[in-house]
Order: sequence, then C-alpha cells, then structure tokens
Amino acid sequence: MKTIFESKDWATCSTCGSARNRGDSCDYCGRVYSDVIHQKQNPATTFLKSLSHKYQVERQGDELRISWRWGGMKSAGLLIFFAIWNSLIFSGDYGFSDDISYWEAFLSIFPIPALHMVVGIIGPIYILVRMINSTTIKANSQTLTVTHHPIPLGKRHRFQSSEIEQLFVSETQVSGKKKSRSVPELQLITKSGVRHRLLKGKKTVDFSDYEMMREQLSNALDI
Repeated sequence: MKTIFESKDWATCSTCGSARNRGDSCDYCGRVYSDVIHQKQNPATTFLKSLSHKYQVERQGDELRISWRWGGMKSAGLLIFFAIWNSLIFSGDYGFSDDISYWEAFLSIFPIPALHMVVGIIGPIYILVRMINSTTIKANSQTLTVTHHPIPLGKRHRFQSSEIEQLFVSETQVSGKKKSRSVPELQLITKSGVRHRLLKGKKTVDFSDYEMMREQLSNALDI
C-alpha cells in the first residue's frame, strides 16, 4: 500500500514544485504544505465570530490591533471561595504554643496543611492574573508583535514583516477528559525556516476566528 508521500498527488510541493519530504514544510521554499494548513470552512466570513464578546479589533492608521481578555470577571466568583478557604486555613488552631514562630509552626505541619496554605496563596493570584491580563497582537507594514499585559506572562513575540515567510493556521490535538479534540494554532514561519507558535486555541469553534485573524494580520503586514 502506498504511503501519502508515495502518492502522485502528494509527491511535490504545490508552491515551488520540488520533491516533498516527510515533514510538513518544504525544504526548498520553506512553505508549509497546503494540506497541513487548516482550510477555512466558510470563505464568505468577513468578521470575527466572537467579536461581540471576546475580541476587540482596532485600526490606528496602518496598524491593526486585536486584543482580548484572558478570563475577565467570570472568574471573580472563585475569589469568594478562596476567601472562605483561607479564613479556615490561616485562622486554624493547630495546638502550637506561643513560644515558636509562625514559620516554625508552618514547617512542623508540612506537608498536608502547608499544601492547603500554598493553594490558598497561589489560587487567588492565578485568578487575579486571568481577570486583569490581556493579549494584544499588533501588525503593520513593518512589524508584528504579540504581547501579554499588564503582567508579562507568556512569551512575547516581535518580528519584522520582511523576515516573515508565512502566517498559517494549523490543527493540533489536545487531550480531554473523555477524548481528544482538535484546536487551532496560529503559526508563523520565517524566511530562515524557523517556525514560531504565536497562539493556541482552546476550542474547536476557534478555527474560524483564527483563520480570519490570520487574514487580517497578513493584510496588515502586506505579505
């Protein structure tokens, strides 16, 4: 039985015509093979479907900005849970005498109550970060940047448009509780052949948004 790379239809790169390798991008021209790229389901789509409740799109001169909040206020309810959690953990009487310090008491009850304390500290911090943090993509004819703010968590990207070979949406599998699911990734490949993952979706329905995002960014970058 022939493999996909032995089939006549898949033997060459559709961009430059050179022989196809067993990877997902051409060794000669550097382009990602067309079958690897997620194909847009609705070519007539001209807007981000989630624009009304997720994405904020702005244009300032020739610059395009796409931004969205990580979590927003929908995570605020968990702060009440952690307030109750911490009131029970940190106000508990573990039978210590007044002669030992707080940290000596903390270490003496490790690991079980101490782990509860760590959860009580890290949990609210994580929720607050998700409530206030945003991601912004900026693109113009010179540069493309991806930043996470006001707390700079996550990788920051900055590229000159002249070094960008291709922006594309790929499909990757993530494991779920019962089965794996397909989610989109917005990737960039430079003219030197280095690939960067800019963004990764969480749901299958993000595909149309990622494809439209790619189109708008490509137009702003003039590539």
